[in-house]
Amino acid sequence: VSGSTLIIEVPDRPGALADLAEKLGKGGINIEGFCIIGHREGLVEIAFHVADEDRAREILGLPTVYHLVNT
Repeated sequence: VSGSTLIIEVPDRPGALADLAEKLGKGGINIEGFCIIGHREGLVEIAFHVADEDRAREILGLPTVYHLVNT
């Protein structure tokens, strides 16, 4: 399995997931899988599996994540 999983909070309202998916699709990002993992007042937490995490973060305006590797 290749790719990365992003965990994103979206407003708990009709169409919020569709809006996010449309942004990613227009940016050329395919959602390879997703799962709703949490819910709290006004927000839904969703895990998305995408092939290009950096591009998905850029499209959604999410901060860059730095991966530290022990050498």
